[in-house]
Amino acid sequence: VHTPEIPPSVDVCLLEDETGSFIDDIANLQNPATIAAIYDDVTAEAPDAQFAVAGFRDYNISPYGGGGDWVYQLYSSMSPTFNDWEAGVNSLSAGGGNDSPEAQYDAIVAAVAGPTDYEPDSVGSQEDCGWRDDDTVTRVLVVTTDAAFHLPGSGKPHANDLADTVAALDAQDVIVVGLKASGAGGELDALAAATGGSVQALSSDGSNIAAAILAGLEDIDIEVAMT
Repeated sequence: VHTPEIPPSVDVCLLEDETGSFIDDIANLQNPATIAAIYDDVTAEAPDAQFAVAGFRDYNISPYGGGGDWVYQLYSSMSPTFNDWEAGVNSLSAGGGNDSPEAQYDAIVAAVAGPTDYEPDSVGSQEDCGWRDDDTVTRVLVVTTDAAFHLPGSGKPHANDLADTVAALDAQDVIVVGLKASGAGGELDALAAATGGSVQALSSDGSNIAAAILAGLEDIDIEVAMT
């Protein structure tokens, strides 16, 4: 049985780290050639692919985040159209974040299971990535980060830990592909292992993001059924 390198029908939601340390990564991602390469490389293998773009920072509560920060924001919902993908990527920006760990767990849960309104966010209620309600579609959340994940704790606003996040991902049949830059901990590895995904190394400036996304999608297992 010869299977395609990428699942033939796939929803890809890019959940991008938008804290200050990702300023060069986002600049490289927004290169028109990179935006087109990601879209073209995926749709060449999976013509039925759809794309969404979202970002995360942290709660705008000191010491976790800075003023104007937010946990999760959706920029473009799932769409097969290149212009929607391009607009979503170009809406990303870098700033804030304050302390080193970020609110990745809460952002991931929002991306897969929204709508979510994390108070005291400045962006209001945000929908999930807009996953298609179709059992034949493989759902993939591509998470980029160079930081550890905040955990819930006494007096902290963070709501989800590893177990909560895996449960939310499993409930929506979402696979995590982690793009891990220097400084990230083992959380992406744990999420990828729990959902059947993979982790790819991201260069310090994110210049290899197109290749890393493609490699991550190619590492996903494809289910083959007998008929």
